[in-house]
Amino acid sequence: MLKDKKIVIIGTGKMGEILINNILINKLMSRENLVGSDKSKQKRDLIEEQYQINTFSSNSTAVAHKDIIILAIEPKVTRSVIEEIKDVLSTEQLIISVVAGISTKMIEEQTGKQIAVIRAVPTPNAKIGESITVLYQGRFVNEEGKEMANIIFKNLGLVEILKREDLMNSISALSVIPAYAYTIIEALTDGGVLAGLPRDLAKKIVTQNILGACKMVFQTNKHPAELRDTLTTPGGLTIEGLRMIEKGSIRSTFIESIITVEGKCKKLT
Repeated sequence: MLKDKKIVIIGTGKMGEILINNILINKLMSRENLVGSDKSKQKRDLIEEQYQINTFSSNSTAVAHKDIIILAIEPKVTRSVIEEIKDVLSTEQLIISVVAGISTKMIEEQTGKQIAVIRAVPTPNAKIGESITVLYQGRFVNEEGKEMANIIFKNLGLVEILKREDLMNSISALSVIPAYAYTIIEALTDGGVLAGLPRDLAKKIVTQNILGACKMVFQTNKHPAELRDTLTTPGGLTIEGLRMIEKGSIRSTFIESIITVEGKCKKLT
């Protein structure tokens, strides 16, 4: 479906580069049909050198005659970018926005056109194909647009469709989870080192245990508490460790942190 389409990715930072690499490595289209756009000459030069695609400093020039426009920019510059490109946009194009906190309605209204807009929230694990991307389609998206977005993101991991855009900020809040996981891995590894283990071995044990636990949740579809209870034998090691964790109110801290991040997402609009 994408073979004969032309795509421009505005913003060639981390997520923009992940999307460029994904499109090319999975041969979704030819290099000639994929271009990037960025105000930074350094970023443009790096993208051109690494991926052998054309890049532009002018967003309006890059957008002209493209079928799909992917916005991979910072929230604070979204309005200025849309202002720059709106005169060359047509209702035949599809905009896919991976910009945190920016609604499809805002983009639709600023363009002043009945243009198809899909909002996508991927996670940082997209770099290794282990993302979960949540999509919300705006008022003017047709089935073709929905399918094209699905094709682009399905090679990055799981894809889910959300019917309520007011919940998309909650999805964005959960995108911080990989950073939490790294912090947990680091802390538990330090615990292993303190207990006398070599750091490399401790990290490997911690990482494999967390990976296995995640797979157990997916494969069994059981509640995490149920799986946890199967490991807590009376007077055992696990229940003793959990007792220490609960002293630090770790669950409450995680819950409150997600609500705080969600609140910041809302302020981005």
